[in-house]
Amino acid sequence: ATPEAVPQWSRDLPRGGLRRRPLPNPDADAVYVPSCLNTMFAPAEGGPGVMIAFARLATRAGVRLRVPEGIAGLCCGTPWSSKGYTDGYETMGDRVRAALLEATDGGRIPVVSDAASCTEGFHRLVEALPVQVHDAVAFTAEHLLPRLP
Repeated sequence: ATPEAVPQWSRDLPRGGLRRRPLPNPDADAVYVPSCLNTMFAPAEGGPGVMIAFARLATRAGVRLRVPEGIAGLCCGTPWSSKGYTDGYETMGDRVRAALLEATDGGRIPVVSDAASCTEGFHRLVEALPVQVHDAVAFTAEHLLPRLP
């Protein structure tokens, strides 16, 4: 194989990001579902990354977040649905619906996703449930920024 045909490792390639971990909070105002992308790609050098930045912003605005139990095994389903893997999509859908129903207290508090494609994927998965899904950008504009000092 030629060098052009085989990817070469380089220090310029992004390294892995932080693991997604549950954050139990019985008094939460919203359920934060960080994207899988945050675990695959580390933030830009010197930056905190999306997960930490969003959590810090929410804290400054006085909005309490909960990250669902089992977050490491939850996904919006897009990797399965986009490739036609119906069984995998349904399996993930069942897992997500159960986790988000529990985490939102049956839909009492909203879900916030930090990647637009994931927001759309979660919305499709829970559209028959009383669960509201918001994109982090819209949630920030509507609920966090107005509460900042």
